[in-house]
Amino acid sequence: MRETIRFELFHPRRELTLGRAPQCDIVVPPNDTHVSTVHCVFQLGDRNIWTVHDQSRNGTFIYRAEDPFARRVGKSAPAMLSLNMEIIIHNHRFVPIDSEGKIGIFATTQEQLRARAFDYYGDALEAGVQIGVSKTTIYRAYDG
Repeated sequence: MRETIRFELFHPRRELTLGRAPQCDIVVPPNDTHVSTVHCVFQLGDRNIWTVHDQSRNGTFIYRAEDPFARRVGKSAPAMLSLNMEIIIHNHRFVPIDSEGKIGIFATTQEQLRARAFDYYGDALEAGVQIGVSKTTIYRAYDG
């Protein structure tokens, strides 16, 4: 069973680190050698879009409730964080929350999420693949 760790992304800084190192913003137990010293980095980019960047050897995985499979975050291709997403690293499940403890802080509606995905990826097909909807749905949300 995975340990669930909730963490807040609304932070004064634009970058948060997760790993075993004591200087990381989100620290896992130092004896868990499946987690790297600095395993991944969360960055707040343009248009207030958070992304996760893998820095590890063992991988960082994202899981969305509507997608039956966890996906690995690519070393050179960060993933946009979205509603109902979990970050999975070995036996840990990281769930982003807002300042009031609510899950899913990255977009307040599915339409906002779809529009932000299009802004981030710059391509409706890629945005749709990343968040599990059709490119037509992305276009509708972006134009709406």
